[in-house]
Amino acid sequence: MFRFIINSFVFKKAIIITAFFIALFISANYIFDYLWYSDSFVILNRLDLVYKPPLEYDNITKINLKLENFNKVSIEGNKKFKLVGSSKNYDYYDTVYLNFPEHQVELLNKFFLKFDYSQYNDSIYIVVSKSNEENVYWKQIFLSSVFIDKLNEFDNSPYFKIENKHFLNEAMLDNNDSLIQLAYNYFNENKNNLKLGNCGMNCSAFKIICEKFNVPCRILILQGGDALNAGLNVSLGYPFHVICEVYSSRIKKWFVVDPSYGVTYSDEKELQNAVEISNAVFFNKMNRITQDSVLTTKTANLDRDYFKYYENVYYNTNYEPGLIIRNVIRYFYKKFEPRLYQYSSNISKTKDGYYYAGVKSVVFLIILISHFNIILFIVVKRLVMAKREPGIKKNDRKYFSTG
Repeated sequence: MFRFIINSFVFKKAIIITAFFIALFISANYIFDYLWYSDSFVILNRLDLVYKPPLEYDNITKINLKLENFNKVSIEGNKKFKLVGSSKNYDYYDTVYLNFPEHQVELLNKFFLKFDYSQYNDSIYIVVSKSNEENVYWKQIFLSSVFIDKLNEFDNSPYFKIENKHFLNEAMLDNNDSLIQLAYNYFNENKNNLKLGNCGMNCSAFKIICEKFNVPCRILILQGGDALNAGLNVSLGYPFHVICEVYSSRIKKWFVVDPSYGVTYSDEKELQNAVEISNAVFFNKMNRITQDSVLTTKTANLDRDYFKYYENVYYNTNYEPGLIIRNVIRYFYKKFEPRLYQYSSNISKTKDGYYYAGVKSVVFLIILISHFNIILFIVVKRLVMAKREPGIKKNDRKYFSTG
């Protein structure tokens, strides 16, 4: 039976068609990437994804609220807490029950929480209001003295729950400028021994020094030019430039340090991050940006040409795909780099990695469906023709012979 199927005309025809579609699939893969002239990334549309405090500095108290049923609200804290007046021990979870208005239109529910290691109570006010329908009520958070991170869902991230032992000492949580200055001084005193060279080497050396002094530091990629064309493409627009961002607990923000030029940037004495500089470039407000020399690598004033680098800013997403996904991206989605966020004030669809992957997947799907339908059509057609031929029994091999 197997030999009969292998030798059948339909099978041979299916093999030829399949080989054609494999060639078509491979060709479409390369032609699509050739026509899609731009590399694509994860578009940064939420700045909190990259501009939140480092873990060891993130002592901001947060809670998640989840409505379990009609009147039960569960509370999840990133620090241990207990409800004021409760006999329970400090924990990351607890529940409260809402009261509903009977004779009045609305009722204010007040809940007070005491977080571990905190001197003060926090409060949450939830208003329950009657609607026009019977037994239907509106529930609204009227006030909260603690930051609410998520509503109607809990956080499964291992980094949400924090303990004070993970933090630096209290003084550094309030102001780590002394550590940053130590990093500056060490860089300046040892610059002749740091093997400085291009911007990437300079940033790597500075980042290692920051880590030595427990200063949060990260490396960013910049490229100037139209976002439609430029962006990790050295043949278009301005070439690459690499900078660092350092976190200051005094001002509670990341700010740019360029080790290659030895400068930071300020707007009315407020240190600027890469996005703020990028926006200043886009809105033509560079005259407000002043530069301050902190490292003794270069002392030249930087003009408009330098700031053009900031038109496209790239951040590490900290996403490491598994082996299978990594190989799928490598062979079928080569223009997509999921490990980088891109920020630009003039972004285009061609730079959106998910848009690129979606459009290309549709092309692949059309090819696969076309292949399946053609093979199915050949088999059905042969079966219909075999049934119409006179004198052929049901199990006759001529069903699939060359006839």
